Amino acid sequence: MSLLEPIVVRYTGGWADEGRLPLREFARSAEGLDDILGICAEFAITQRVVVPRPARSVRLITQAPRPECFEFIPVIEAVSQHPLVVNASSGLFGALLALVYAKLAQKPEEPKSLALVEKMMEGMGRDKERNHAMAMEFVNAIEKKRPAGARGVCPIGAGCDRMVLGHGTVSEITLTPGDRELIELGPEAEIETRTISVKISELDRITGGCRVSFDGEKKRCRGTILDPTVREDGNKYANALTQGKEIEVIVDISLVEGEIKKVMIKKPASD
Repeated sequence: MSLLEPIVVRYTGGWADEGRLPLREFARSAEGLDDILGICAEFAITQRVVVPRPARSVRLITQAPRPECFEFIPVIEAVSQHPLVVNASSGLFGALLALVYAKLAQKPEEPKSLALVEKMMEGMGRDKERNHAMAMEFVNAIEKKRPAGARGVCPIGAGCDRMVLGHGTVSEITLTPGDRELIELGPEAEIETRTISVKISELDRITGGCRVSFDGEKKRCRGTILDPTVREDGNKYANALTQGKEIEVIVDISLVEGEIKKVMIKKPASD
């Protein structure tokens, strides 16, 4: 039996809607989430920030994935705590997970997530000022777990279009390809939306992975086509590649100190 409420992790779009994901990406995602969920569960139950995985008193297992979509449910075991503490901590687990990813992805929901964490801690009968200090200690530790957080969302754009953490709860958070980029690149990164003409030189119609150049530059950039029509026969992107022509598209571009890191193609500009 889980000692905290189960957290539903749902992968949506792309292969995930057919109940499958690339094994490599799913394995990396599960490993990263195990680390992130572990630090959240430890804090929810003990109010301690324990960054090294071997030092934690929690163990995560997973229930079988549901067949009608691609989601799995991590649950917590192996914690010796008073049952009342565990029950009072339950909603806090999901709120902490949402806070981790809101911070890593620089989402505007971060202050709301932090306020929810502090409110739930206050509901456990703890001192308000002490709660804030403890919550900020947790927030400051999150950056140390950015690599694990990035592994956790690596299937986005490589098998699924989005991930939903805490599905169906008050703490539910949805992560997009843009969020994945910001999580991977760190706090110096930013996302800009532009309309540009690109020349596609490589294309994987299954994952949407591609290489593109634009503005007459020879240098190619790493890219992902998020438009689901890329998987269809005779789609505009495949035709542009075959014909060696440019295609005008709406994109999100990830930048670090002005340098382009990735181009995420949302749809043709003509649509």
